Amino acid sequence: MHCYEWKPSYDIGYPQIDRQHRQFLDLINDLIALQLRDQEVIERILVELQAYTQYHFISEENLMLLSEYGDLNTHRGEHDALLQLLDDNIEKYKGGTVDLHDLVLFLVKWFVTHVSNEDRQLGAHLLDSHFNKHAVPG
Repeated sequence: MHCYEWKPSYDIGYPQIDRQHRQFLDLINDLIALQLRDQEVIERILVELQAYTQYHFISEENLMLLSEYGDLNTHRGEHDALLQLLDDNIEKYKGGTVDLHDLVLFLVKWFVTHVSNEDRQLGAHLLDSHFNKHAVPG
């Protein structure tokens, strides 16, 4: 399995989210690089991936709330479904019914699809509204 390189098409144009997306892809690449290592190391990376995904989704949802994003509920529903799929796939991996290769393919497909669709729409909203989270009255 090969590592995945960041592509300009993954950028949604909002630096905070783009940085987080890069970190997510780095975690996927960590799994690939460690595939022949100790099972405990792989499982710890998976725990980190789950925690980072939750952090990232909360961060995005906070931006949506602050910027009054109209599709917040739909996007949040996507996040909830994706977290459940991630949890299910990790449990299947731990149970031996999904191998690391298939888990990584799921993660990459999920990442590319979500960034290319839902997150691109959010990025356009943030850019079009000239949203600056540090300038929100409060």
